[in-house]
Amino acid sequence: KTSDEEVAKIIHNDKAFHENGVFNPFKYRKLIEDQLHVDVAMFENFLKEEIIIQKMRNFLENSVWVSPDEMDKRIASLTDNFAVKIAYLPNKSNNVKVKATRKDYEEYYNANSNLFMIPETRSVYYVSLPIEKSQLDTNSIEVSSEIQSFYDENMEKYSTTDTNGYSITKPLEEVKNEIIEELSWKKGITKTKNQAADFVLALANISNKESNFFQRAAEKAGFNVYTSEYFAKNDKVPHMEVDSSFNEAAFQLDPDDIERSYSDTVISSNKVFVMALRDIRQSRIPPLEEIIDKVTPLAISNLQERAILKEAETTRQNIIKMIQEKKMTFDEAIKKIGMNVYTSLTGSVFSGFSEDFKHEEELRSELISLRKGELSQPIKTSEGFMFAYIENREPADFANVQMIIPQIMSVIDRYRASLLYKQWTEYLLSLIHISEPTRLLSISYAVFCL
Repeated sequence: KTSDEEVAKIIHNDKAFHENGVFNPFKYRKLIEDQLHVDVAMFENFLKEEIIIQKMRNFLENSVWVSPDEMDKRIASLTDNFAVKIAYLPNKSNNVKVKATRKDYEEYYNANSNLFMIPETRSVYYVSLPIEKSQLDTNSIEVSSEIQSFYDENMEKYSTTDTNGYSITKPLEEVKNEIIEELSWKKGITKTKNQAADFVLALANISNKESNFFQRAAEKAGFNVYTSEYFAKNDKVPHMEVDSSFNEAAFQLDPDDIERSYSDTVISSNKVFVMALRDIRQSRIPPLEEIIDKVTPLAISNLQERAILKEAETTRQNIIKMIQEKKMTFDEAIKKIGMNVYTSLTGSVFSGFSEDFKHEEELRSELISLRKGELSQPIKTSEGFMFAYIENREPADFANVQMIIPQIMSVIDRYRASLLYKQWTEYLLSLIHISEPTRLLSISYAVFCL
């Protein structure tokens, strides 16, 4: 359980809600309502649920046990000191000639058909009301009072901190024009949104919603109806200057529910929109013939990559053979096949090797399982393939290991706990028939239901 006192403590300690080093309740409320667009009560309920979830995470983390043998192996894999020699097989993709057949195109298309998925697209009818600034009578008592209230409520916006850490607030007269400009836009938005809301209400009051009810209502209200081109949820709407809020609203429309086939007011790019669903083109994977021009270069590139990888694997086997059978050193073996040692590195997986070596992340994951005298698998890089030869591997200094063991154990515990937590939440959600959880609120709901 989580008490109201716990929630209050977290909120009061959050510096985002502080002003001059002290919690400011007005600033807290304003940030929540203006930036998160929820009321304070909803935010605090969500925060309470988050705290419960974090407590469960901590509980599971403390319940994770790693055996001493497993811990020793993991610590060794992270702290052992390596001496590594690196050699590169240059990228020869431009020089690799492959002959692709119809069968190759079909195989690539069948194996990667989702790459060519055309997403669902929609077309909507819409009315558009431009937002215009309202003219304010700055000489009226009412407007003057609004200006003063806005200034008082947003004083931190007009404050700066001097070199001594003291807050200095600009006088009202200095920022008055800025406030008037902002209030003019806000009133303009409110006025236009109210006009659009009246139209939405008119749509809701139509009892016989035939296929052209949106057009009839718009005509009655004196609005022009426009038709958008087809657009996907995450793509720009062709020939329209709108932001993502327009797309979001369009894709929330429900073709199976007439009351949800039109939107509420949508503010986007200095306009207020109301829209109704016109048509949906379902997502689809086009047949090969329709996209053969897209498939062809990708299939050829895939064949080239496979040919290069095969060459890299053959090169690796040749190096190993020369080292084991002909008793050559790594340097001698790679020189024999026309390669050179690019660099020699020393370090550990935990501490790293060299800031100047740009492929360190790829190298670390390969080293963990390699022993002295072993050669890595070909490691793909932007320049081609990299080979890592383990010239030496030995345990780290005991004293140094002891210093970092707590840190390593903490990382391992958190990792294991995260896996356990995911499995646990999926199990809980399966009991209440919620599939594919994507939101923390869904997880929290499952916890409360049980």
